Amino acid sequence: MKRILSTVVVLFSLLGIGNAQYLEVGVFGGASNYAGDLQFKTLEDKEINAAYGAFARYNISKHFAVRLQALATKISGSDLNARASNPLRSRNLSFETSIIELALMGEVNVFGFDVRDKRGSSFFIFGGVGGARFNPKAELLGISYDLQPLGTEGQTLGGSSPYKLFTLSIPAGIGAKLSISNKLNVSLEYGVRITMTDYLDDVSTTYPDLDALRALDPVAAALSYRTMEIDSGANPNPFGEARGNAGNKDRYMIGALTISYNLATKKSMEYDEKYKW
Repeated sequence: MKRILSTVVVLFSLLGIGNAQYLEVGVFGGASNYAGDLQFKTLEDKEINAAYGAFARYNISKHFAVRLQALATKISGSDLNARASNPLRSRNLSFETSIIELALMGEVNVFGFDVRDKRGSSFFIFGGVGGARFNPKAELLGISYDLQPLGTEGQTLGGSSPYKLFTLSIPAGIGAKLSISNKLNVSLEYGVRITMTDYLDDVSTTYPDLDALRALDPVAAALSYRTMEIDSGANPNPFGEARGNAGNKDRYMIGALTISYNLATKKSMEYDEKYKW
């Protein structure tokens, strides 16, 4: 956590936003969830994971702020969360991945929020752009494997390149903040991260030629097609059949409680022209 917070503050300094009169630094903790090919409810309670991070916020005025944030979390999903009547349950795929995200976001305080107030409050909306590192994994016979190098959709057979383990993201959400003193603020927020990849879960397109994949790497084939683990009579090579839905990009959601500290002396917070509006 200290390393994340230090990174955020250093990056803000490099951006030239160094006037401590308007700067807050803070930490947050909460939970994450995922929406993608292995998700079957709006909120899958079996796949809620911890999320935490640190941020620096520069208050441009009472109504506008800029936030630089670093986030660490994990997301996961499983076909076994589907109802027994859902045919996708027999697909039997699962995954988990850690995510490290860095994002720059703008905030709009709907009612205005003055960092000098001892009891200020406001609803806010936020949005911006970020980047996230991920690396989906799955277990086979008690061993965890990185899925991307295996080419579970035939990437190692030629014809397509392995997907990248980095994606741009668009964070957006809402929240409510409250100052509990002229130095400390707390907030609750909920946001979604719309990504530019369909491979957070390693599932996107169609099944490869499993006979060819087995000849190249039996583990890759076993983690590509897992229906036969629960149905021994299934087609051993569903080449070309749908494995995922490439039309929808993956997303993840974050709900968090934040606490921040105003990097300002009492004197510097007494008055400033920009806080007139």
